Amino acid sequence: MYSYTTLYQEPRDLRQFLTACSSSEGTGLLIQLLAPKTKREHIPPLNEEIQKACPDAIVVALIDDGTLHRDDAKTSGIVLTMHRFKEARLDARRVVYRKNSQTPSFLAGVELGGFVAQKRKTGENRLVFLFATSAETEGEQLLEGIESVERNIAVSGTVASEVWLNGEAVVKGAAAVVVHSPTLRFYRHFAHAWMPVGPALDIGRNEGNRLYRIGDKTVAEFYRQHMGEKEGGAIESAEDFPLYGHEGGIVRFPVRFFADGSALFSGSFKGTERVSFAFYDTDLHAKKMEACSENFSGAVEGVFYFAGSVLSLFTPEGIVGEIRALATLAPLSGLFGKGEFGGSREQNRFTVGGVSMTAVWEGDVSDEPAEIGLEALCHTNSFQQRY
Repeated sequence: MYSYTTLYQEPRDLRQFLTACSSSEGTGLLIQLLAPKTKREHIPPLNEEIQKACPDAIVVALIDDGTLHRDDAKTSGIVLTMHRFKEARLDARRVVYRKNSQTPSFLAGVELGGFVAQKRKTGENRLVFLFATSAETEGEQLLEGIESVERNIAVSGTVASEVWLNGEAVVKGAAAVVVHSPTLRFYRHFAHAWMPVGPALDIGRNEGNRLYRIGDKTVAEFYRQHMGEKEGGAIESAEDFPLYGHEGGIVRFPVRFFADGSALFSGSFKGTERVSFAFYDTDLHAKKMEACSENFSGAVEGVFYFAGSVLSLFTPEGIVGEIRALATLAPLSGLFGKGEFGGSREQNRFTVGGVSMTAVWEGDVSDEPAEIGLEALCHTNSFQQRY
């Protein structure tokens, strides 16, 4: 597997990138265009140029709050990344959420799960990159839908404001890219460090990811009581203060408030859940995500890093340290988005305001599991013992 990443700032950067794509040989080519919202207008023409130059590639474009590139956290530029697999094959599918459905994310997951199941072959390992649009997606339901059809898979990815697949926008839906090969190997790390603060209150009526009451107040009243108001009546800094669900240890950010006082959140809550405000423990984050590059072997050939956009506010220095260490292993790129898909060998998970890191490489055909534990990547297992 050969990986290459660059920050697109002028036409010469694109020419060099396309040269890297065309000069590499292999069975599958995955290209990512990662852009902040301020550079959105560049994505359609870049998509068109890359599709013409690399017709065999699967091209994913993601747009949200910021990008990550090598040793820079939250750049203001467009990041171009390519991964040319020597033996692994790639397949992609997009789905659109069904209108007038009570569980559109789940049904989309069922459809994607069926697609992933078709790629199951004896002796092959699979990794699914999952990308979904932020305003409509309920991340847990999307994963549950996939796993209702196909459980024996690993998922990594993000929820972004805009998702494009092969030059076409995914409107109110999701896209999956399946990488499969006997030689595919990967390691996933998934974490967040949100902690509850203040009293735990019962939630009232909720429909999917729309919440109506917290305690004896509407959601808007609850936020105004603690956050205050901006001029014009908008709630002060609501987007930076999520709710912590005690039952599952999940965090959900308010996306939109409605006239009736209810709010749309970045994921659903269980009807029996108790919630508090959440704060980000930067010390815990550092302990969870510290990566000692000198402990790693040279196996890793590409690193995918997806983080919640709010982390660039709470722990920018920590993220810079992490990606600098990871970038010494292999070309790294990533996005600050609205939700993260990831997990470990035990399970797939979805969170908001966390970190999902996936290190990928191609090894030898063997009886080893596809998803390698960190101790197998390290010369010592000191990292695993610490956490």
